[in-house]
Amino acid sequence: MNFLLGVGAQRCGTTWLHRYLSQHPEVFISPYKELHVFDAMFASEASGHTREKRFERLRLLLGKILRGEPVERQALMIAVERYELSLGEEAYLAYFRRRVGPGHRVMGEITPSYSLIPASGFRFIRDFLLESDLKPKVVFIMRDPVERMYSQLRLNQDMGVAEVSDAYASALSTPGIELRTRYDLTLTSLEGEFEAEELLVLFYEELFQASSVEVICRFLDVEVRPADFSARINAAPDIGEIDPDFRRAARKHLDVVYEACADRFGRDRVRALWRYF
Repeated sequence: MNFLLGVGAQRCGTTWLHRYLSQHPEVFISPYKELHVFDAMFASEASGHTREKRFERLRLLLGKILRGEPVERQALMIAVERYELSLGEEAYLAYFRRRVGPGHRVMGEITPSYSLIPASGFRFIRDFLLESDLKPKVVFIMRDPVERMYSQLRLNQDMGVAEVSDAYASALSTPGIELRTRYDLTLTSLEGEFEAEELLVLFYEELFQASSVEVICRFLDVEVRPADFSARINAAPDIGEIDPDFRRAARKHLDVVYEACADRFGRDRVRALWRYF
């Protein structure tokens, strides 16, 4: 069976892809997106996800129950599952084995923070999947680097993490933001550990069209099904044009990413897709 591992990037259409695949009869994808198992193992400092935080979340909910306070059943179930998943790769695999059905040709998950995983982590994942008689199918989606970074800052603002204007100065040196945009590093790690037929790299700017859906389905070896392109999911609020000062600083800082992608995928193609190239 094929095992889908969506590794990002964040703010690059992964929520839409998760929705599409969750409705495909030949695919079992985790009901909730972002399991954060392997980034907790191999990139916890940059991603901010750890087993300890999952345990603390579960302990908090159980404490509320013991005190007679209301707790949503769904929230408790997710907390239990997330902690269970953090117990190791065998628990992770068991999570999928229990849920996959006879009609499924693919199982897997999408966690954008996996783009932060180093080569050694991807090597571990690939070896683990192959040893479990699963065929790795890794999907990585890229977006214009300046736009991706700015979109993350906008989402952070919407979530109350920080005002976009306050985040400009630190964004380019914050690992949780900067490294998610270093496609050059992620691609080098992925290409060094996975075979060509195990890796699919897409552009966000080309994602929402029938031809890309066909490419995805053929990569996963499932029937091509029509997709709904009418709405974007998990979109950040529109707060206007990108701040000129941030745009110039980010473009200069991320030049290595633009150049690496132009070398890999062709300068004309990247120039046509990414307006800040």
